[in-house]
Amino acid sequence: MPCTTVQSNIYHHEGDTFAKVYFHSESSFIQEIITPYYQELGFENIPKNLHEFANFAFPSQPINPQHPAKAEAIYEHLRQDYYVHLNKYSDLLQSKKRFIEVPKDEIREYVSQSYDAKSNPQFFNHLAV
Repeated sequence: MPCTTVQSNIYHHEGDTFAKVYFHSESSFIQEIITPYYQELGFENIPKNLHEFANFAFPSQPINPQHPAKAEAIYEHLRQDYYVHLNKYSDLLQSKKRFIEVPKDEIREYVSQSYDAKSNPQFFNHLAV
C-alpha cells in the first residue's frame, strides 16, 4: 500500500473507521503551498490567488539553477501535479467546508497517491489537504 502524502494522525476509537480530512483554503493553498515553490525556483510573478495560478501562463523552467536536478524535480512536481491537475481538486479548495469526514474505503483518495500501470497518478484530492 502507498504511504501517506499528507500529515496523518491516527486515533483509536469505538465504531466505524473514518478520516477527518482538512482542506486548505484558496489563500492558504497559495501562501503555504504554491508561493514556496515559486520562491524556490526564483519565479518573479507569484500568483496572488487561485484564479491567477490557474489562468496565467505557467513559467518556463529556470535557466542555470544552482542545483539542476533539485530544481527540475520541484518544477515538475509544481507543474505536473499542482498546475496541470488543478481542475481535479480545486473544488475542495473553494468549498466553504474546511473539513469532511471520509469513510474508510475513500480515505486513500485523500491521503496518498496511487499510479496506474503507465505511471499516471490516480488521485489528486491530497493536493488540497
